Amino acid sequence: LYQVAIEYASYQDAVTINTALTGNTGILYPVGTAQAPVGNLADAILIAEDRGFTKLRFFSDYTFLSSDIIYNYHITGEGQQVTNLTFEPGSALVGCEFHECRMTGTITGFIGATNVYLDDLGSTTPIPTTQSVVIENCLIKGTLSIPALYSGELKALNCYSDVAGSDTPVLDMGDSSGSLIIRNWSGGIQLENVSQSNEMSIDLVSGTVKLLSSVSDADITVRGVGLITDNSLSGATVNDDGLLNRENIALAQASDSGYAQGPGNGVNQIQLDSTASSSNAAYDPSMIIIRSGTGEGQGRMVYNYEGSTKTATVDRNWKIQPDTTSFYAVMPNPGREHVNEGLVASATLSSVELNSAASSVDEMYTGQTIFLRSGTGDDQVRSVLSYDGTTHIATVEDWVVTPDTTTAYVMLPNSSGAGGGGEADWTLSEKSQIRSALGVNGTKTAAVSGQLQENTVASKVAACNAEEVNLKII
Repeated sequence: LYQVAIEYASYQDAVTINTALTGNTGILYPVGTAQAPVGNLADAILIAEDRGFTKLRFFSDYTFLSSDIIYNYHITGEGQQVTNLTFEPGSALVGCEFHECRMTGTITGFIGATNVYLDDLGSTTPIPTTQSVVIENCLIKGTLSIPALYSGELKALNCYSDVAGSDTPVLDMGDSSGSLIIRNWSGGIQLENVSQSNEMSIDLVSGTVKLLSSVSDADITVRGVGLITDNSLSGATVNDDGLLNRENIALAQASDSGYAQGPGNGVNQIQLDSTASSSNAAYDPSMIIIRSGTGEGQGRMVYNYEGSTKTATVDRNWKIQPDTTSFYAVMPNPGREHVNEGLVASATLSSVELNSAASSVDEMYTGQTIFLRSGTGDDQVRSVLSYDGTTHIATVEDWVVTPDTTTAYVMLPNSSGAGGGGEADWTLSEKSQIRSALGVNGTKTAAVSGQLQENTVASKVAACNAEEVNLKII
């Protein structure tokens, strides 16, 4: 009795196999112990059945042949980089679990792996097909394939991608009806061939999820820290509300985001998504950024928003006009650098009617600067000579190109002017007298934005005084 107990204990709860020891055959003790590993699988199975063991320990690499069929064993190696187990098509290890090894090839029937390197493991047919498969603390490389008949639940817990760079391991669901639970995944993973209304949940520690166009019918939830590249078809529902990344953080702060309906009616417009606000001025001023699609990377300030048409007019003409592929985000902006902005209501050669939000106080903007930012006549700057608060009309020096209702403007405060708390700018009459006294012909020579250059004034002050011109030095 003592001898039996000693022999049993010396196996250390497993039959040990080392195929390099081809001379170690049979089932007599001590063959199959760690001190005298058996040299072939067939004898190892006989020893395990005789002694009542359910664990096989490999001290060497092993290739399971198509004729190898075993049931319900825990199969362990000496480590992911030490023991390589290869599976020929047809090999069946029904109800078997694997530990501390590298697995590659085509296997039928395995139900779990812990601390294993899964390297291009294909046709993993569990028996029965409803059997759950649990993969825990595993490195995964290449393609892990699930057969079409599978209807169980595949769980990958605390697993990692072993693919460097932007490539990722591939999980091929084989158009099966199986469900998928991934928890604490690190690295990239690519899903393909999902078409049976599969339930899937993926939690990322950090990484990337890629959904191919062969993902056509599924309910997929992605959470954690990472990115998602979603090329799935419309039949798939993808919920990434719980996904944290720079894009989602930015969109969470956005007052609106979506795909543009088109470029609007001008080179300085964009028609927002149909779900955008229907209230006029809802987004002006705001920053709009094209995050993907046509015009990606462009950012503009919204100066006017028309809720009925969802059209935003921006501060600079687009270099590349957005279209229906353009995904945008509208970010709040206080617009503190200006006091009024929007679309020109009307204009003449020497005046401009500001929008309805402009001040109703006379001379409020006199002496301030109006800058035509985009649309017709863009890049022109003028000082406001006078302002009528009732009509919202600002008088300026003649425009080179007269603005129109496509022109976006901004009113910039100055330290001077009635609205700015200082002295008013020169009147047209005063400027005419100054030019006459200085012997300057025309309305633009030696002038910048309606004011004479400082050196010209300095050199002609004496002449101005002699003519008793009421010159105002700003």
